[in-house]
Amino acid sequence: MDVLTLLSQVKRLPPNPQVMLKLMKLLQDIDSGPYQIVNLIKVDPTLAAQVLRIANSAFYGATEPTHDLEEAVNRIGFRETYKLVGAVCSSQMFGAPPLPTYPGSDKLWDHSIAIALMMEDLAPRVGLDTASTYTIGLLHSLGKVMINQAVSGKYVDIYKLIQEEKLSLIEAETRVLGFTHVDVGVALLKKWYTPPTILSPIQNQFTPLLDKAQTAAACVLHLSISTVQAAEPAPGHLTRSGNTYQEALLKVSLTDEALDASYQRIQKHLQNIKELLVISKG
Repeated sequence: MDVLTLLSQVKRLPPNPQVMLKLMKLLQDIDSGPYQIVNLIKVDPTLAAQVLRIANSAFYGATEPTHDLEEAVNRIGFRETYKLVGAVCSSQMFGAPPLPTYPGSDKLWDHSIAIALMMEDLAPRVGLDTASTYTIGLLHSLGKVMINQAVSGKYVDIYKLIQEEKLSLIEAETRVLGFTHVDVGVALLKKWYTPPTILSPIQNQFTPLLDKAQTAAACVLHLSISTVQAAEPAPGHLTRSGNTYQEALLKVSLTDEALDASYQRIQKHLQNIKELLVISKG
């Protein structure tokens, strides 16, 4: 089986992130107005309803409910709306159908959000756009969902191999499948016409210094993955002791202490997003 064959066997593709990618472009345009963002969100009625519910939550100090989407976006703020839209889209991607039980499977969405928030937090330090980096972090592990849908149970075999032979995740995926979750995720994102600024760092997340066009973004992604996974170790996870990690640190002039501080800063925001999504599903 090759990557394209696997994608053809997926019964249900995750939501297309085009809404999120278009929102990102609007945030980068200083001339964008709330009506443009509202018109984009309106494309997905479910998404619009969730934004309204979140805007009406106690978290945003709502004293009177609003049924006006533009007012809801203004209440939340443009950037918070973007992040919440991304969180909603990714929760749909990673949450349906449920992933099988293997080490870390229940943390896939949490880790993706944490990595996205870390990348956004670190972006100004290395001269990157915060919206782009957030999107990169959010979509970086999409291929795992596709593999689970197309070849149910394969990750059980993959993690058994990791434990028995002390392999990395991508080494074990290659042995069992002939390709990795990164290959699958990139193939799907190409189908969605994802821009190179997003696609390239995801493609090079395990080899960031090979990304000549988006080196800084690929390095920050690798460092964020390593930091988040090191906080909750599991077989096959990245560590912060590898050569690639050290090389990426030097390339973007970051330190272990800077990454630790970033990870601590995002914890409250991560918890807020998780709580708001519970509200949106209520």
